[in-house]
This record gives sequence, C-alpha cells and structure tokens, in this order.
Amino acid sequence: MPIKSRQISTNGREFYSDFFVVKRDGRLQEAESAPVREQVRVSILGDRRPYDLLVKVAVETLNNNGEYQTVRFDKGLARVITRRIQKTLHERLEHRNSIDDFRAF
Repeated sequence: MPIKSRQISTNGREFYSDFFVVKRDGRLQEAESAPVREQVRVSILGDRRPYDLLVKVAVETLNNNGEYQTVRFDKGLARVITRRIQKTLHERLEHRNSIDDFRAF
C-alpha cells in the first residue's frame, strides 16, 4: 500500500489505505483534515495464482455539511500504485531463494 492500511476485509482479499493527499513532488502524505483526499482500495480477484489485482483510487471532497463525498476515481494514480505493487512483488520473487541457496559447510 502507498500509505499504511486502514482496514482489511474479513476474507483478507480487500485492503483499504488510510486517507492521503498527493504532494506536488509525487509523495503521498496522510490527510488529516484536507478538503480533498484520496483512498486506495486493492482487491485480490480469483482463487488461483496468478491473481488479478483491482486497484481503485477514490477522490473525496469535503461538502458543505462537513462530510466527505466521493466525486471521482483517479485512474492515473491507480496505475502508478499498481506498478509500485508489481515492482515490490517482483523484487520479492528475485530474492525468495536466498535462504534455500545457503549451504553451511
């Protein structure tokens, strides 16, 4: 997740991030009381490997009642986060045999 997880579904296949804002330099920062905030939802689809991931980024704005309302979904940011997840998973696969390949003499 781009920022820490807020909630995980009971079946462990849906992950929700904390609310965040995107800074101008591309960094993500927690949204404390920002008028516009985003949240990532990652869903794992399928029951066999390779799994499909569905990544959605909801953009919410603060309305006149003081409540947040989803106004759109950011497909561009969802693509960036998907690539980050894929990169992390790929790096983990490269180093998965580091313990198995160790031989003590």
